[in-house]
Amino acid sequence: MDWLSARPSQAQVWPSAPDTPRIRYEGSFRKLDDGAKRASFWHRLLNVMVGAPPNYSMVRPFGISTDPQGRIIVVDTEQRMVHVLDYARHRYLHLAGNSKERFVSPIGVALDEHGDIFVTDSYLGKIFAFRPNGKFWRLLGDVRGEGMFKRPTGLAYDSQRHVFYLTDTLRDKIFVLDPEGRVLRSFGERGTEPGHFNYPVAIALYYDSLYVVDAMNFRVQVLDLKGTPLTQFGMPGDGSGSFAKPKSVALDSEGHVYVVDSLFEVVQVFDRNGRFLLAFGGTGTGPGQFELPTGIYIDPADRVYVSDSFNSRVQVFQYLKAAPDEPGEQ
Repeated sequence: MDWLSARPSQAQVWPSAPDTPRIRYEGSFRKLDDGAKRASFWHRLLNVMVGAPPNYSMVRPFGISTDPQGRIIVVDTEQRMVHVLDYARHRYLHLAGNSKERFVSPIGVALDEHGDIFVTDSYLGKIFAFRPNGKFWRLLGDVRGEGMFKRPTGLAYDSQRHVFYLTDTLRDKIFVLDPEGRVLRSFGERGTEPGHFNYPVAIALYYDSLYVVDAMNFRVQVLDLKGTPLTQFGMPGDGSGSFAKPKSVALDSEGHVYVVDSLFEVVQVFDRNGRFLLAFGGTGTGPGQFELPTGIYIDPADRVYVSDSFNSRVQVFQYLKAAPDEPGEQ
């Protein structure tokens, strides 16, 4: 990951010694040129002849994902666009909507198995879909120009069943959609009981379970794919394992649950049973510190991407797996 800027001169890990480290800070990025090698002569000449392509720097990053090509997709709520950064090929493009309708409040992003990019707009009540080359494809949830969702936020794609799971924050529901945007089913209602929600804002899929950030109930709920409650964890408070403003959720390859809390400005890590394991981050502008973190995404290599919103950057961490002869957390 030599394209990262703000790479540490020495290892920064959590927890600190003498405990075995599980999270390592890798670096951060704001735009394509961060940490990039100097472009070739022919590349620079082409830019002089036809003009350099746009290369916007992030302002308020939120939702994050990666695609099969290794590109990083970052939603920017302040600039009302989506950055698509291809560090391997030194290419950049941005998505801003379609010819008739531009983003107003883009929040979440998910990709299907083809690399198509789906972006929720919480104000317009729709999901914008783009082809991998950035060409606008279709709108999901558009009914005669009006959005059918009240506030679509979190989005997860199930590549085995070819469906999307969407949190509608104002409806306190999870919608299950096919790739054309047809609602197959929904579950949830306002309340505090298991399976009820109070402003669900994010969702992650791990095998046959859904992990939902139930923000104003200060918890993460775990449900099966039909919406049946399985377990939950979290509570209001200021101690480890408690939440003040939970914002997003992701899981690593071993099923550890990472929850961003934008008020505590940390990422808390739990085992699959909801037992608190550790936290990393803290308030500040330095490496590994956050100012209003929002989105989180974990790629297949267990790289952890965190949108550090008010620092206008994405920070990257690495989950360190236990050695074969070392007992791991389950």
